Amino acid sequence: MKIVVIELGTNSIKYLEAETINNEIIISFETAITTRLGENVNLTGRYSEEAMIRTLKAVKDLYEKSLQFKYDKLIIAGTQSLRVSDNALVFAERLRKICPQPIRILTSEDEAKLSFLGVANSHITTGNTLIFDSGGGSTELIIASENDLKLSCSIDIGAVSLTDKFQLSEVLTAGKKKEVFSFLTGLFNERINEDQSVMSLMKNRNFDEVIGVGGTANTLLSIKKSYTECISSKIINEIYNKEIMAFIEEVSKQSLHARRAIPGLSNDRADIILGGAIIIAHILDKFAADKFYVSEKGVRHGLLFEAVSNESLIDY
Repeated sequence: MKIVVIELGTNSIKYLEAETINNEIIISFETAITTRLGENVNLTGRYSEEAMIRTLKAVKDLYEKSLQFKYDKLIIAGTQSLRVSDNALVFAERLRKICPQPIRILTSEDEAKLSFLGVANSHITTGNTLIFDSGGGSTELIIASENDLKLSCSIDIGAVSLTDKFQLSEVLTAGKKKEVFSFLTGLFNERINEDQSVMSLMKNRNFDEVIGVGGTANTLLSIKKSYTECISSKIINEIYNKEIMAFIEEVSKQSLHARRAIPGLSNDRADIILGGAIIIAHILDKFAADKFYVSEKGVRHGLLFEAVSNESLIDY
C-alpha cells in the first residue's frame, strides 16, 4: 500500500511518500516547502491573498508529484492556522479545486496525539516524558509515561506568530527580550491553569526525559551539528538549555542578513529562528529541564502511522 501525507502547517508544507512492504513502513521520500500560510494571522485574523497563492501553488506541485508516485491513499491535513483563520474555509475550497482529497483540519488534541504517535514509533520513552511540538502557530505539550500518552495541552503561540507579534526578525534589545519572556510566562500559565488535571500534571518538574519535535527543534540541532561535527564523530541528538540561551543572546544582536549566514540555518527560517528558540528556552526553564532530545518525527509521521493502523496492515 502506497501512502502520501501532505501536512499544511503555519510555516511550511510537509510532504512524505511511504509504502508498506513485508510488514514494514518504508518512507521513500520527504520534503518541506516554506510557504508561510499563517503569516500575520495572529494579527489580522485571516490569511493574506499572497500567502494563499504561495501555498496553493506548492500544494499543486506536490499533488502532481503524488500522482507520479501512484498512491493508494492520500492524506491532507491542516494545523493551527486553519483552525483560527477567518477565511480558512475559503482557502479550503480553493484547495479542493487543486487536490480533490478533502482536507482534515486537525484539532489541538489531534496534533498532540499525532506528534506523540510520530515520536513513540521511533523512540521508546521510559518513565515520565515531556514531549513538546513547537510549530509555526502553536505549541503542544504532551506528557507520556512508559510510551503511553497521558495528557496534552495546546498553547496558541509558535515561531511565526511570536515573531510577527514582537518583530523578532530584527535586532532584539534586552528590554524587548524580557518583555517576550514575560509574555510567554503569562500565556503558558493562563493556558495550563485553565484545566485542573493539566495544571496538576504540568506542575511535575521531574521528567525523566524531554523530547522536542518540530522545525525549530530540528533547525537548532542542525545549527549545533554544523559547529560540532567537524570536531566530533559522536552522533548528536540533544541540545542543552545553556546552549539555547547562548544562541538567543548571540542572535538577538544580529540583523536578519547576519542570521542568514549562520551555518546550518536555512534562509527561509532565519527570520523566525529567534522566536522559536525563545519558546523552547521558556519550556525548558518552566519544567526545569537542562536539555532535550530532538525527534525528526512529527505530525506527518503520526498521520502515516494512524493510516496504516486503521488499515490493519501492521500492528505497530
